[in-house]
Amino acid sequence: MKFILRCQNADGGFGSYESRKIRSTLEWMNPAEMFANSMTEHSYIECTASCIMALREFQIRYPEMMGDEIDRAMQRGGLWLRKQQKLDDSWLGFWGVNFIYGTMFAVQGLVAATNTANDPAIRKACHWLVSKQRPDGGWGEHFQGCLSGEYVEHTESQVTQTAWAMIALLKAEANHWPEITRGANFLIDMQLENGGWAKQDWSGVFFHTALLDYTLYRAYFPVWALALYESLRQKKLNI
Repeated sequence: MKFILRCQNADGGFGSYESRKIRSTLEWMNPAEMFANSMTEHSYIECTASCIMALREFQIRYPEMMGDEIDRAMQRGGLWLRKQQKLDDSWLGFWGVNFIYGTMFAVQGLVAATNTANDPAIRKACHWLVSKQRPDGGWGEHFQGCLSGEYVEHTESQVTQTAWAMIALLKAEANHWPEITRGANFLIDMQLENGGWAKQDWSGVFFHTALLDYTLYRAYFPVWALALYESLRQKKLNI
């Protein structure tokens, strides 16, 4: 936990491996055409959310240790996440395509930071996600949005992005159970006989310019989403 706390940036966010050392981006020195905005460390949605979640989990397990430090760090991290929410109520991702990915992390980070899912920023994000659901129950975002900086809908629903949207809605305890169920049914219908899911468009990205085929994305994210869905479904049945 001390390492995570040391890595928090002055703006309240967290980078990928260390705190930012200089104010300038040094991007004017970048000789690469492929890797944009990569000369210095930055605060990222995914990293900030993940660090906040880790801090919250540590605080739950060890409430007597570093309580004030952790509270301040989570508060600052949560404030940074709020400031990054776009006007359409989504968040920009960095290692995944793209706004659905960033929004999934931001929602989880804010839930951890506030210790509640009843937050206006979270509710707005859930409405944005539901508005992007496709007629077949899935979600699909095209990687072209990484270059344009705006959400670009895919021509087909993507398993991985459907799982990301579902995880965000489930973690937020969103009041959109019919939409969540439709997403779960889409994942189930797309599952292969061997238990996996077929390869679709690449959903990983690096520096918003290089697409990456993270093969495990389509393996564990759907399983994660369906497990969360089934846990909540059973909970609803037992109420």
